[in-house]
Amino acid sequence: MGEWLEKIVASERGVFMISHDNNFIKRYASRILSLENGRIKEYDC
Repeated sequence: MGEWLEKIVASERGVFMISHDNNFIKRYASRILSLENGRIKEYDC
């Protein structure tokens, strides 16, 4: 992932992002929202 994007995400208070990069998610996400069968599930990181 580009350094410029990591700097932006790290400096922002809230960001909505779609990613399949598990390392990126583990580093920056505080929670994960998943859409499954028409319902939104929330997971803490």
